[in-house]
Amino acid sequence: AAAWLGHIGEALARADPENAPTYRANAQAAAAGAIRLGEELRDRLASLEDAPGYAVGHDAYQYFERAIGRPANWAVRDASGLE
Repeated sequence: AAAWLGHIGEALARADPENAPTYRANAQAAAAGAIRLGEELRDRLASLEDAPGYAVGHDAYQYFERAIGRPANWAVRDASGLE
């Protein structure tokens, strides 16, 4: 999110120059918040470094795995609709 917010803010600023300073300021603040959140998550999860692993329910968690530096050990699936 932080990587894209600057681009989004600039695109909005070009589309609506009258409000450009607001778009840029909001994008910068949101990017800083996303970076802080990532740092907080890494700090909070550091204590789990020696844990045996964790499971995810969807491949979308690969971004989270990469961000915290720990791949998931298992993937789970709801098999209730399978015959």
